[in-house]
Amino acid sequence: MKRMACSLLLAACLAAILFLPAAADEARAAVQADEYGVNIPFTPSTRTGRYVFALYEGAAADPQALLAREELTVQSARTVFLPAPISLAEPKTYTLTVTALPMPGREGLDREATKSAALQTARVCGHPDDTGAFLMGNGSAQNPYQVASPAQLAHLQKHTGSHYKQACDIDMAGVSWQNFDFNGTYDGDGYVIRNLTSTSSGKPAGLFATFSGALMNLGIENANIAMTGGSWHAGTLAGQARDATISRCYSKDCTVSTTAGYDAGGILGNDSTNIVIEDCYALGGVYSGVRHAAGISGDFNGDSTANTIRRCYAIPAKLSGTQGNGMIAGLWGKAKMENCYFPNDTACGSTTATASGNVAGASGLPLASFTNAASFSGWDIGGSGSAWVMGENGPELKVFAQRRAGG
Repeated sequence: MKRMACSLLLAACLAAILFLPAAADEARAAVQADEYGVNIPFTPSTRTGRYVFALYEGAAADPQALLAREELTVQSARTVFLPAPISLAEPKTYTLTVTALPMPGREGLDREATKSAALQTARVCGHPDDTGAFLMGNGSAQNPYQVASPAQLAHLQKHTGSHYKQACDIDMAGVSWQNFDFNGTYDGDGYVIRNLTSTSSGKPAGLFATFSGALMNLGIENANIAMTGGSWHAGTLAGQARDATISRCYSKDCTVSTTAGYDAGGILGNDSTNIVIEDCYALGGVYSGVRHAAGISGDFNGDSTANTIRRCYAIPAKLSGTQGNGMIAGLWGKAKMENCYFPNDTACGSTTATASGNVAGASGLPLASFTNAASFSGWDIGGSGSAWVMGENGPELKVFAQRRAGG
């Protein structure tokens, strides 16, 4: 009988459950070091420091819907970050599970136990009924709104002076884009906007109409930008800009036209004052302007000597401006050009930097030379402080190369 009593006591020890903290119910979607996932306020049990954190899409811990699983040692109260591919485009329900594991040597005394908690992402920018409202960020420089869908891209106009970071490639196919003026900071973070169609009448044409602020690290591919009414300009990223910086951006295989406007450009339509375009390129586009057409900016007349295009190149497929074409810029004035390059042996409609000819700071190269890093003086291609690496067919921006490589 004594032996049986001891066994029953042991059985009671085996049944002991390792308690999990209620704080797991307060888990929130988060971004940390450019990784998306869940922040979990967590206080470990005194019985163990071994835990398995898992996140599932949906209202149950369905193994087929597992998004992330990680075993961690947690010995004191802290916020645990679980990287996971959560959706930033629309609110969703997730199930978080936390499983406590026995410490080594106590496997026969304690057993694992699991607690589940529901996690519902929500719109956080003050527009809970808008399908494009943001699910993460607060619009500050330290915590920008995260943009992950066409609807969220359109929602920028509700917070035009805020800070944004794109969270994934965005496909605009089938979206009727109504552009708007923007005066914030938009960081593409090495992602691309594809298949944008924007037709404007009565305002500049492009992803944005008139742009002020900072636009960086964004690619735009296969866009169709058209100015069909009014005396305005057209460009892939913006029809017009003032007090703006555009850096580490590119356009590829885009069509830009002004059938009833002024100038067309592969990056920008028209500059105003205090404009800098740096470390950008346009590749393979077709640009046609009622006045001027160019690979980088249709009109860069340079209202100020502060206006600068530096470390840019353009290899358009076709240029057709009735008043002149330029590989880099169409209309040119007081602005500066620094370390810019263009092919001088193509038949796209121009072999000069601007419609009026080459300017200081721009150099024409044989197209075959674009695969030679030494051809690009002042760029330090591949250097640690450079925006550029050498791609298979010419210079490409490092941020996009790193994104493709998973870095």
